Amino acid sequence: LHRELIRLYGETQWTAIDWQQRLNLRRKPLAQALHAYYSSHRMPHPVKLSTLQRYTGSRNQQAAGFKVKLRAALDELVKLAFLQSYSIEGDTVAVRRTPALPRGGD
Repeated sequence: LHRELIRLYGETQWTAIDWQQRLNLRRKPLAQALHAYYSSHRMPHPVKLSTLQRYTGSRNQQAAGFKVKLRAALDELVKLAFLQSYSIEGDTVAVRRTPALPRGGD
């Protein structure tokens, strides 16, 4: 965003999505949905698998099947350096975002 718009909304009132990362996730809808979700969270709190399953619109009815696909999608986000790490313990998913680079203006 332009520096004047950032002042209007404030540093915490808008979400920047890294479009190059987004392009690298083409044909990976679960990874794209997670990328969008976590882009709006600087320091995400752990969430339940069922919450992510609903949020992403997964049609996978089995929690175990979704969990397998979720791991693969989160691995993609780590590979892109969008996430530093993640863990899935029981039915809870915790991620650690890679710190964003300082925002510059035009």
